[in-house]
Amino acid sequence: MKLVFGGAYQGKYDYLLDYFELLADDIYVFSEDDTEYKNDKKAIYGLQELIRYHIEQGIYDEKQLKDDILEYWQDKIIVCDDISSGVMPVDYFDRECREAVGKIMGFISENSDEVHRLFCGIGTRIK
Repeated sequence: MKLVFGGAYQGKYDYLLDYFELLADDIYVFSEDDTEYKNDKKAIYGLQELIRYHIEQGIYDEKQLKDDILEYWQDKIIVCDDISSGVMPVDYFDRECREAVGKIMGFISENSDEVHRLFCGIGTRIK
């Protein structure tokens, strides 16, 4: 498992295509109406959107998501926006999402073979 993270619009998608030599068809992008994360794609893009959706729907289960990550994503490249920086959100829901994303990113990084951080389009392997 590999984790790629960075702020919004920092070049994570292009990094997948270039660094990991993936094609667009190799990347699963989460959207609000399609959150099926048990799939055969090489990369999972937008983990923060899946977590946000689960919290919105009242179905977020941290332990279950961690179990699913270990079961279904061991061979995947997981991409997530780093939403832990900046000003703490005033809205409770946004703070809840931020905390949940941070916990899951920490779990993924502990269990990943590689962790890459992107800033200004420059990727740095930190693990």
